[in-house]
Amino acid sequence: MTEDGGRFFGSLSVYIFTWSYCSVKMIAASKPKGYGAISLEMTNVHCRNSGEASKAVRAALQALGTWQQKMSAGRYNREVLGLAVQGERRRVPPPRPNFLINWFQGAWAEERVIEAINQPDSLWFALRYGPSRGDISDYDRLKNYLQQLDEAMHRYGKRPDVLVFCRKDIEEGHVDRSLDLQELENDQLKSVIERAVVALEVRSSLWSVREAKDAGKELSFTLKEEDIEPVCLWMRTHCKPVFYVQVFYDAIYGIPFQKLVEEARNRKKAKKFPKTGKLTYTVPLSVGIKFAVAKEEPKLEPGLWRHKGNIIPYVRFKGGEFKLTDEFSKEMSRLWKP
Repeated sequence: MTEDGGRFFGSLSVYIFTWSYCSVKMIAASKPKGYGAISLEMTNVHCRNSGEASKAVRAALQALGTWQQKMSAGRYNREVLGLAVQGERRRVPPPRPNFLINWFQGAWAEERVIEAINQPDSLWFALRYGPSRGDISDYDRLKNYLQQLDEAMHRYGKRPDVLVFCRKDIEEGHVDRSLDLQELENDQLKSVIERAVVALEVRSSLWSVREAKDAGKELSFTLKEEDIEPVCLWMRTHCKPVFYVQVFYDAIYGIPFQKLVEEARNRKKAKKFPKTGKLTYTVPLSVGIKFAVAKEEPKLEPGLWRHKGNIIPYVRFKGGEFKLTDEFSKEMSRLWKP
């Protein structure tokens, strides 16, 4: 497993990927000094989504009596096993209008976050790290992209969307801003990740914070259950914090991922989100910080998506500009370790 990118913690190799439509395979990886050989193999455990894959992983660990040790230590017990989740190619049905809107909304959100951080007067600099959303202007491109995304997840595991660096490290050449981080293997990125201040997991939301507040409605961070374990694993593997960032029409809010998870699980159980059908937690924005405010609102751009005579109309955001808040800069300064 280590030849495919597994990472050692003492005598333990940990390697886990989760995504929709996957089969799980877990194999014990080591025989540490003082312990007998430990063996476990689970193959062809079909999972409809990454939440089910996470449950399968938990079940295996519980069967070996190691789950409590892992949780209390904040890492996998050294003498136990390596984990791997191997993916199958997903079946890609033609998209619906809501899928297209959400897709383009997500791409727009990532662009606005990176643009806001990379303003000339900013002390910070952002580079894309997670898989690109790619060109989905027709069905074949969408299908190829999603299958390539699954293959990237198999190779790299779950990656946050953006890495944020101190601009000084960029200017002094410690980090090459021309690097295409999305295409590089984890081993090639070790020194780059070490230089990062924080990673960002970016989400979008079709709400106006100002208008919701005027209407007496409090908006929330939305966190899918299936995202928790893969992101936490990335944090443990790379010893880097992750900031969860939610982009609204007129503001951006953020919260440390670990704090978001704690708040989510302390408040109430996850519920199925109507739009996605996935188990989702909601946490009030007031628990986080205002990351940025809109200087210029986006415009709407209509579009048509075609597939074998089927025409799907959609709209997407274009442009817009956000300005970082002092709260964001203070949070980055707190996390920065020169």
